[in-house]
Amino acid sequence: MIAITVDIDWAPDPVVEDTLELIEGAGVRTTLFATHASALLTSMRDHEVGIHPNFLPLTLNDCRGELDRLLGLYPRSKGVRCHSYHQNSRILDLFVERGLIYDSNVLMFQCDRIEPFRHFNGLIRVPVFWEDDVNCITGGNWVPTESMVAKMDAVYIFNFHPVHVFLNTETLRRYESAKPYYQDPAKLREFANPELSGTGTRVFLRRLLALIQAGRPATTLSQIVTSWNSRIAGSEGRPL
Repeated sequence: MIAITVDIDWAPDPVVEDTLELIEGAGVRTTLFATHASALLTSMRDHEVGIHPNFLPLTLNDCRGELDRLLGLYPRSKGVRCHSYHQNSRILDLFVERGLIYDSNVLMFQCDRIEPFRHFNGLIRVPVFWEDDVNCITGGNWVPTESMVAKMDAVYIFNFHPVHVFLNTETLRRYESAKPYYQDPAKLREFANPELSGTGTRVFLRRLLALIQAGRPATTLSQIVTSWNSRIAGSEGRPL
């Protein structure tokens, strides 16, 4: 199973819309993890919206407040992914206390045969297979291939950030140069890596969407969790 996910990371709506246009143009549903109030995300119906709290650096009580703030904005959220994947056992317990079903806070970059697993507190954990900024750091390939997602019994979670899609980021140097203009889409566009270069996050997303359209359907994280819960947990599973 394949899922495309998007960490909003405070990107302005026009930058988020740019990513969604690519995804929707391929007829794919996605899971977006929200950091802030957004008219675009609040009105979202065709995609799943989870929360993306920033717990750095916060006390446990502050973490509770950050969770409550985001769940107040997006009360239908079933899942969470923390900014920078920041987590600990107490934070994982907070997710369960707040009624969240799953988290996606484990990065297993291009590891083999990934699948969800159940934490001892009942939370279902869905590891990430690929992430755009990590691909920049590691000098990874910008061409997704059929062999990359070949194992039908594995789960492939791809994670994108709208700003990296917008910039077609291929190195973090490009992102750092553009970062002062994060909230200015017109200025950001001046720093974008041309798609004709054949490298970068936007290029990878387009190629991944083409792979999906060629016969590897994608779904949302909630749907993956539901499928896994039904297959593995049986009658003891927690329904979504």
